[in-house]
Amino acid sequence: MIRVAVVGGGLAGFSAYQTLRRGGLSPAEILVFDESPDPSAAWARRARAIRQTHMRSESDGHCLPTSFPGLAVREALRTGQVTPLLSSVANRYNPTVRQFLAHVEDLRERSGWDESVRRVRIDRIGVHREFFSVSRIEVPHLLIATGHPGLAMPDELGDDPRAVHAYEPHEYAPTVTVIGAGLAAATEWLNALASGASVVSIRRREPERRRLNVPREWFSRRTLDGYHRTGPVERAAILRRLLAPSYPPGARWDEPLARAGERFRVEQALNGSEQVICATGFRRGFQHDPLLRTLVAECEGGLPGRRHAGGREIRGARAPRKGAMSYTLRGRVESRLASLLLPLAACCVLTAALHRWWPLELCGLMAAVGVALDLQLYHRLLRYQPGWAALPLGLFELGLMLALVRALGLQAPLVPALALFGGAWAVTQVLGQAGFPLLRLSYATDGGELGRLGLVSAIAVAATLASAGVFWWLRLPPTVHLSAGVHQGPLVIDRRERLVGDRGAIVRGGIVVRADGVTVKNVTVIGGEDGIVVDGVNNVVLDGVAVSGFELDGIHVRRAAVTIENCSIDGLGNAYAQGIDISYAFDKRTSHVMGCTIVGGQEGIAAHFVNVDIMDNQIRRTTLRGIAMTEMSMGMIEGNEVRNASGVGILCNDHSMCMIEKNTVVGTKAVDRHEWTNGYGVLVAYNSEADLHDNALSANPKPFGAIVDSVIRAR
Repeated sequence: MIRVAVVGGGLAGFSAYQTLRRGGLSPAEILVFDESPDPSAAWARRARAIRQTHMRSESDGHCLPTSFPGLAVREALRTGQVTPLLSSVANRYNPTVRQFLAHVEDLRERSGWDESVRRVRIDRIGVHREFFSVSRIEVPHLLIATGHPGLAMPDELGDDPRAVHAYEPHEYAPTVTVIGAGLAAATEWLNALASGASVVSIRRREPERRRLNVPREWFSRRTLDGYHRTGPVERAAILRRLLAPSYPPGARWDEPLARAGERFRVEQALNGSEQVICATGFRRGFQHDPLLRTLVAECEGGLPGRRHAGGREIRGARAPRKGAMSYTLRGRVESRLASLLLPLAACCVLTAALHRWWPLELCGLMAAVGVALDLQLYHRLLRYQPGWAALPLGLFELGLMLALVRALGLQAPLVPALALFGGAWAVTQVLGQAGFPLLRLSYATDGGELGRLGLVSAIAVAATLASAGVFWWLRLPPTVHLSAGVHQGPLVIDRRERLVGDRGAIVRGGIVVRADGVTVKNVTVIGGEDGIVVDGVNNVVLDGVAVSGFELDGIHVRRAAVTIENCSIDGLGNAYAQGIDISYAFDKRTSHVMGCTIVGGQEGIAAHFVNVDIMDNQIRRTTLRGIAMTEMSMGMIEGNEVRNASGVGILCNDHSMCMIEKNTVVGTKAVDRHEWTNGYGVLVAYNSEADLHDNALSANPKPFGAIVDSVIRAR
């Protein structure tokens, strides 16, 4: 079914067609009447006549239904260079005529234009109460885009054989007079001078120098609203000013005229030049177009009561409900980044106050996720975005953020991270529903675009995150490589550094860490009273260390906050040793033990008076307890595997509070039939509390138990 007919297949009709296609209409629902299927044919013919090489319009001088991304963005993507983008930001990007014509041809093919074109000349349009008739076809909606009604020539030159219009094919005589002062006239000055001719410019007034025919602000809703509030006299003055002849400023135009010297001059009347080029534009007024003249004559009395067929608008063109937005892609990204400015400032303050990077990491991730969703998902799926959609979209983004935080290993505490995300979401809603519409009256009609504020916001967000990244990189500790072979210890680290062992690097006699921010990675430690000692420092990371042959503790931590991951500790043959002992650091940030394998010793992992998370470790063949969280400790024991322990698999003891989830405890042996060593998979003792969830404990003499005023909550 034909929903819309377009009379005229030039660039205006072509752009209208693209807008209808974006509005949801298919090529089969649109009918275009024109004698030529090429929408750029007339324009290209005029451009060739004046030897035009570049467009006067800038990045948004295209035929797409939305202003972003423009030709500058497309050129940058095609070439992999940022120069077009920088030129566009500075209003200095002018695509070539060849680029513009290629863009039209590409859009013509992709939009199905040729399917909709009927090569017919329309001489009359029938107007009825509920429809229009065009070439015996009834349509409910009609767009007339017949273009200019013809070239304008001065009456006195109508029969002058020297005269030719600038937009008609022509060469240049030795002496040329150019009538006019707009862009076409200026182009002809340069063309004729380049051919070696002497040129006389005849014009009634000096041309204005403007980069565009009409300044950009006149394409905004705000400026047009101001124009409509003016009176008739002021409107006429504005139109005279905007319609005044103009051409761009710059050396490209001025230097050839200066070099020409006496070959270029300005006069007030025609002289004896061999050729007169009329750069006088087009005829004005509907009376010069036979189709429009007939249509106006027939409709002069009007058709009272006429309305759209079916009483409704074109499909998809219904105005959105209050609170809905029809975002452009540029509007989505600009609104996103501008809304992130306040949360980003809060993240900077939190990072400085806490001396932790997670707030800025979280803000950077929020920006990356949001922009990626805008570019790849929301812009494609959400043509109109009602206000209520903010909640489900926010929950979707929250879930995605949580998954990425976990996958990337960001050390962000859950509750503060949720509060930060919730605050950022709330700020976005307040600004989107109230702040931006008040700040920019055309915010909704502009599809969320913020103009200069959007550009400044994008630069500010990018600059802040980039500066934070540079600062983080500059503060990275130096990396010290420990060569392969045996190094006699104890090795004392008393400055902030990353000690990375080459394959086969061994320290005999232990490592002692006495500085904040130390990382020890891929080092084997043999012997010593304690294999690795961390005492009184913070932010220490032990990654991939292997410890054996120690007397007391494989890793001994006191009054320190550490992250221990992917370690290997061998305590076989030492019935009284402990694999990892973290103690007396309750006032420090939470420590973490993750992904370690511990064999033998009295206790695999022991925690006393600390906040600690013990996750995804494997403990085997301990002689007393596999994991012990005791002496008023708090933390998570999750995803661990404890096998063949003697006494107790997992102990939560002495006023401690433990979250014990998804652990597997198998083959625990009872020792001396004492209650504290009676083969429990999990034992909660001495005024402690434990939450048990989804643990595999059945393959033990006693799966779990609570003694001495303790509480187990099973979920």
